[in-house]
Amino acid sequence: MRKAAFLGLSVAVLLIGCNVPNMPTTIVPAVRSQGAVYGGQQPVTDATIQLYAVGTSGFGSAATPLISAPVTTSDGSGTVNSNANAGNANNTLPAGNFTLNFTNAYACPSASTLVYLTSTGGNPGLTAGTNNSAIVMLAPLGQCGSLSSSTYVVVNELTTAGAVENLASFLSASGSIGSPSDSVSLQAISNAFAAVNKMVNISTGLALNGFPKLSTLANAMVQCVNSTGPTSSSCATLFADATPSGGTTPTTVLGALLNVALNPTLNGTAIYNLSTPNAPFQPASTGAPAVWNITTSGAVSSACGYGAGGNDVSGTVSYSGTQTGRIYLALNNTSGCDVGTEGTSIAAPGAFTIHGVPPGTYTLQAFMDTQGYGNTNAINPTGSASVTVSNPNVTGANVTLIDPGTITITSAPSLRAIGPYNGGAVVQLFHGVTNTNGIETATSYTLQWSTSSSFSPIAGSKIFPATGSGLQVWFVNGLSNSTAYYFRVYATSGGTAQSPYSTTFGPVTIGAATSGSAVSGSIGFAGTATGPMYAGFYNQDNYTAAPFVESIASPASLQSYAVNVTNSSSAVYIPVAIIDQNNDGFLDAGDITNVNFQGGPIAITGPIANQNLTLPSGNVTANVVTQVIQSGGTTRYGLYFNLSFLAKQPVAVTLLNSYNTDGANIDNGPLDIANCAVPNVNCGEGSNGFQIYFNLNSTAPTPGDTYLLNVTYSDGTSGIVAVQVTNVLTAFATNLAPQTGTSTTPTFTWTDPVCGACGGYTYQVYLSGSSGGIWSVPGYGNGLAPGTTSLTWAADPTNPPNTPSVSSLTLGST
Repeated sequence: MRKAAFLGLSVAVLLIGCNVPNMPTTIVPAVRSQGAVYGGQQPVTDATIQLYAVGTSGFGSAATPLISAPVTTSDGSGTVNSNANAGNANNTLPAGNFTLNFTNAYACPSASTLVYLTSTGGNPGLTAGTNNSAIVMLAPLGQCGSLSSSTYVVVNELTTAGAVENLASFLSASGSIGSPSDSVSLQAISNAFAAVNKMVNISTGLALNGFPKLSTLANAMVQCVNSTGPTSSSCATLFADATPSGGTTPTTVLGALLNVALNPTLNGTAIYNLSTPNAPFQPASTGAPAVWNITTSGAVSSACGYGAGGNDVSGTVSYSGTQTGRIYLALNNTSGCDVGTEGTSIAAPGAFTIHGVPPGTYTLQAFMDTQGYGNTNAINPTGSASVTVSNPNVTGANVTLIDPGTITITSAPSLRAIGPYNGGAVVQLFHGVTNTNGIETATSYTLQWSTSSSFSPIAGSKIFPATGSGLQVWFVNGLSNSTAYYFRVYATSGGTAQSPYSTTFGPVTIGAATSGSAVSGSIGFAGTATGPMYAGFYNQDNYTAAPFVESIASPASLQSYAVNVTNSSSAVYIPVAIIDQNNDGFLDAGDITNVNFQGGPIAITGPIANQNLTLPSGNVTANVVTQVIQSGGTTRYGLYFNLSFLAKQPVAVTLLNSYNTDGANIDNGPLDIANCAVPNVNCGEGSNGFQIYFNLNSTAPTPGDTYLLNVTYSDGTSGIVAVQVTNVLTAFATNLAPQTGTSTTPTFTWTDPVCGACGGYTYQVYLSGSSGGIWSVPGYGNGLAPGTTSLTWAADPTNPPNTPSVSSLTLGST
């Protein structure tokens, strides 16, 4: 806040209000906040003023009122106490002004508590006795401890528009601002409060330079504020224009602004036309905006050219068949994207809208999830359509779902790896059975085991559902220790009761591993375990290596574990734990796990203790991963957003605006993220859930940057999830060679970065020529292990079949 400006305004109000020949030479030692309420340039009298501390029990949670005595704005009559301000000579102030000049008028919960001022109702200069209940306006003030005798506040349409634009994620339709009390959410709301002051001068009620669209939006509210109330023609028109399709009609100015902030492509021309020719807030836009997004310091774009202000794409999904299930949609850019794309889901055939779509040519793809695991299957009804996005609010993007023919399976599934533990084994299926488009054709798999390689007799079997074309992990208990078992699996579909058997895997001797190094620690988790825990490590860069797991029948936090792991300086070992809450032997929503939110890689070359792990809690696992790319002498940054199931199954995810001071922001939300299961959505190897990548170019994120994701769940509930950047790599590999040379099958070398405690990184090596990519390593997993300093031509240590697209390089070529 600019105290000099505040002090000048504060003194002016004191002189007008007090009218005492000899002013006191010292200010009364009480925290005091004062200001005025305006509708455009018209003072609003008899408006109720309240100071609130933000809620701390969730997004939009109830705020705490801090003023116990009633305060209203002056009616300008000069008559003491003719309005509700008992004990306060407020009406000696100019009309629309107010003062909170009380001793102990309010107490800050803490100096850092965020507070805001609201003004509700009042008379905007109309017939005496008028009370316009559509007037709900506010001004964010920041930390409570920053308020002083020099603080002066103007509450008007502009301060309200600036507040709603930046605080929409924390704001309820009733006007309550709140967030959860965890550190990530508190940082996010603090950033949003600070962003308001980048747009609006709270002490003058005017927009700062560079925000004509905000002035335009505020101007559109003026006529309703200066009317008799919600039933006036001005308010009725505003509320109709600010009602999204299928949404709730607002009853206040604040509610109208909130609808616009959450639906930035909403009726741009109609809302723009509500502004009068001589509107009070200038400079304003000279034409109707395509979108109402108002950015401060956004730096991001996607590989598909995403810029400030995305478009809405809406249409209808039609289906005449008999199957049921949630319908997932995605817009796949025909020019390709790095990771993820825009999309949404609907509960049944009908209307849909996808927010935040950049201009481009897309294939709209849709499928009905008849299995219920959020993954596509060949039995699903599917459909597609072409969509071109060049203007906001694309309509008529219609798609029809068609049932597939009978699905038959002629090939066998394959087992990837099996890791024994005491009394059982963890079994990894390699990519299931898929068609030529990579879509899973099996509806279930039957795993069999036997002590004989001929499977005569079969010792046992278990059926597992088909949950996606990526890696599937199963747990089999009740096996005899020290006994060698053979395993095989077959697939089932609507047209195939039993596919060919997989290649027999085994023998696998049941029991805990005894060789290698002992690795131990404890695992913490929230809630109560209702099923067994499986804890250990797996090598993310060896697609045939079995995991090392301990089974714990009745775990409790902090649960100790100990496993023996094969020593390796090149392996990228990832700690993992799963509490199979429903004891069904596979990973699904409701289980407690870090599988979708894994810890950093570690090297295991000897015994290690205190490898402790805390499992995530909540409805979903979500994170943001930073990427740093050095190429051609430049450095650029990126953000990967990842979200997947935990206690609940997410079915739709929307990325909201962010307000980080370093500029690493999503300023063009809301943006709907597609489910990775929709065909041709490019996500990571074996990924499920929701992913999207943004290019920050030269803007570097910093630890503490926060982002918000609005998540809808399969049970119909929804909520906001906050994620935070925890680390950004600042030291990099050097001495990359060969830059030039004569070897056509070279060995690539580099020097490890020296960066202290930055072990949570991996290498990715990419070689390209003038015609495109030649070789990308790793071929499986997320990267080479920290400490790796060379790579030999044609030998991918993570996936031996992954070789360059050419047998050797060409002399003389760059």
